[in-house]
Amino acid sequence: MSLHQKTIEGRLVSFGKIGAIDGWRLLHQLTKSLSPALDGFMTKDIGAALHKSLSTLSSDELLNLIHALTADVLVNGKKFSNEDMADYGFTLLVVVEAVKYNFGGFFSPLTEGLLDSKSEEAAKA
Repeated sequence: MSLHQKTIEGRLVSFGKIGAIDGWRLLHQLTKSLSPALDGFMTKDIGAALHKSLSTLSSDELLNLIHALTADVLVNGKKFSNEDMADYGFTLLVVVEAVKYNFGGFFSPLTEGLLDSKSEEAAKA
């Protein structure tokens, strides 16, 4: 199995593909939590968008989402661990990359469409 690899904060992080059934479950949860904040992501107000997205999840839902997105992740050749998760900034970067790798094809047409509509609105103004 080939893995997507990226260096994040000086650590080699390897990402496996999420299986179909788990992927659809995660996609549902991601769209549920990200949809209220899409405008913030599109306008590059990432801090506010991230806060709005994360606040839609209970702490258990957030932990389950992080665990599911990092289940097939290796950090410097070792399974993503609680020690890795304790570095919150690193964990968020890993989660974002896992979402991009596994679901980028789903979210990119949506985000491109939003950006195009914003460009059209700006041109009309």
